Formats: sequence, C-alpha cells, structure tokens
Amino acid sequence: MKARQFKKWEEIRKKGKKKFILHHGVIGWGLPCGVLFPFVSSFLENSSVRFDQSFFSLLTASLVLFPLGGILFGLWIWHGLEQAYKKNINE
Repeated sequence: MKARQFKKWEEIRKKGKKKFILHHGVIGWGLPCGVLFPFVSSFLENSSVRFDQSFFSLLTASLVLFPLGGILFGLWIWHGLEQAYKKNINE
C-alpha cells in the first residue's frame, strides 16, 4: 500500500465499515449489477431486450440478490484493504 493509498484508506476507515459496505458493496456494486443483469440476460437470450414477465421477474430477483451479494463483496474488499493497512502499519 502506497503512502497516498494509506492516507485515503485511513480517511475511508474513519467513516466506518457499515458506510463502506453500503457505499462500495451495495450501492457501488450490487445495485448496478442488479439493474444491468436482466438487460444483458434478456439480450443474450433473445438478441434483443424484451420487457416481458420473465424480464421483470429477473429484475425483481436481481434487485434483491445482487445488493445482498454486495454486502459480501463489500466485506471482502474491506477485509482485504484492512489486511494491507495493518501490514503497512507493522512495517
């Protein structure tokens, strides 16, 4: 972790784990994936986007499941950055 990254992580870290997970995991990853996935899936299946019942069912499921996955993603990223931060402190 470089000095600039170290300082930036300290600032982010002060705001707390919950805010980080919400911002980077749920809002930054989960919601965009939840919205894009049904469009990509429909396009790959039909060579166009069809707004039919299956599209809206997939959209609903995606808007629930991807943000939940975003919590796990945010935790994973937080953990990795914390390890790098603590390693940098010990050096």
